[in-house]
Amino acid sequence: MDSPSKDVTSQDTTSTSEPKAGSSTVGKEVGHITDPAMAHAPFKLWKPPTEARPTVPPELEELEPTAAEIVAAYQSQARRSEQLRNAPLLTQEIRDRQQREKYKKWPNVS
Repeated sequence: MDSPSKDVTSQDTTSTSEPKAGSSTVGKEVGHITDPAMAHAPFKLWKPPTEARPTVPPELEELEPTAAEIVAAYQSQARRSEQLRNAPLLTQEIRDRQQREKYKKWPNVS
């Protein structure tokens, strides 16, 4: 029984060391996937650029909020806070009904 398995392994080693006539050199290039199970994967590996990136990100001055934007954000937050304070109290029945509706809509979320 050992002799057939030895023959198979010896044939496999000779066949893999010899290049086949129809084989491509794509698998031999650096960075390509040679595993046949990963050849048809639904994703691709990202290879970062070899050139050096700048260490300090550039300054973005347009991200500085203006006075009008700050006032608008404050007023929006104040309105939302006021609406939450003046909202009617929820009874246990209303809370349970809302929770059941959520579970119907998203059953797999815990």
